[in-house]
Amino acid sequence: MKRKKHIFFDLDGTLLNSHHEIAKENLEIIEKLKDDGFGISIATGRSISMAINYINQLKLVDPVVLSNGTFILYPLEKKIKVVGKQVPYFVKKYFVNYLRNHGGTMTWFTEKQDYVYSTSYSGDLVLEYSTNLIDFSGKPLADLEEYLLKTRIYQLTLVYSGVDIVKDRPLSLVTEEFKELENNNICKITNTSNIFIDANDLNTDKVNAIKVILQELSIDENDVFVFGDSNNDLGMIKYFSNSVAMANASEAVKESAKEVIGNNNTTTIAEYLIGKFY
Repeated sequence: MKRKKHIFFDLDGTLLNSHHEIAKENLEIIEKLKDDGFGISIATGRSISMAINYINQLKLVDPVVLSNGTFILYPLEKKIKVVGKQVPYFVKKYFVNYLRNHGGTMTWFTEKQDYVYSTSYSGDLVLEYSTNLIDFSGKPLADLEEYLLKTRIYQLTLVYSGVDIVKDRPLSLVTEEFKELENNNICKITNTSNIFIDANDLNTDKVNAIKVILQELSIDENDVFVFGDSNNDLGMIKYFSNSVAMANASEAVKESAKEVIGNNNTTTIAEYLIGKFY
């Protein structure tokens, strides 16, 4: 059967509601689309351990974009392709110094495993996203730094929650501080879901990974639909002509999208897809 269109969904704030669940109506229409010859993928900032439950729930067979475009997962072959570069040495030191000076929680992704480190947290927030993270918490920061510097890290994420939320250090200020890394052409910094500050290689982007998939599957860019909400979706929202932003999206994403639909706590995705294709 000739593929009709290929749809890429972001997860958090888009396909997932505030309880990290996919609405039954959205699952049903996605299954129907697959049966009718549509390609379905996700393009997320999450790592494989944070996304695998949704990949399985959606029964995806098409390639999946992970870690803001760092990795492509091929579900049927259970193989991962690295399409991004590791973050530079200085970025690792920067993150550790942030924890040393302010405390907080960070995660990092390697090619094979995902990790978390916190100076004071119970783990509840991060474990909402994954129970498969290896916990480095409790080790001295010097040991963490030594480990990071000798390990190939493809994404570092500051989790802005708990001890990080203080009146004199709002998320906007912390993001601005980390943005200096991007301003100095050291790495790319994106704020996602109003919780995470992600650091990736400068050339890593969801849209670049999607292009790799399109080339492999011989899909025309005009046959691609993308759905997103956060600033790590901005590249693909700007690039593809069939772009859809959620009502809860950042202003930059909504301004750049071709269409804006309802928020992620409704069945708006199902309603949009039914109206568009049926």
